[in-house]
Amino acid sequence: MKKLLIVLAMVFMAAPVFAEPWIVCDPQTDADGYTYILDNGTPVDTPYSTFVASDGRTYAKIADVGNVSNGNHTINVVAFKNSAEWGRLVSASVPFAFARPSGSGTPKNMGLKR
Repeated sequence: MKKLLIVLAMVFMAAPVFAEPWIVCDPQTDADGYTYILDNGTPVDTPYSTFVASDGRTYAKIADVGNVSNGNHTINVVAFKNSAEWGRLVSASVPFAFARPSGSGTPKNMGLKR
């Protein structure tokens, strides 16, 4: 019983590591991973992995965008496969645009009262 509690504690302690939101796509069993470029930055490789979302569907995870700044962003993604015969094979680039909203509206009529 003690071992079971330790394993359960480890699972629940690891759960908060998964941040949101994620850029996702349909699962691709023929992909080894994805390369994405966020806002014309440095290309980032991510290994292929999937998860089951709250809607019950399985998705492939591409990029965690939970910490991007407010405003408009673009991300370009390619899937890749490492082939022994041909080297690294990549798909066509897929662009995606999204916006992270800012907080509530700007405070109005500010001043001092006494």
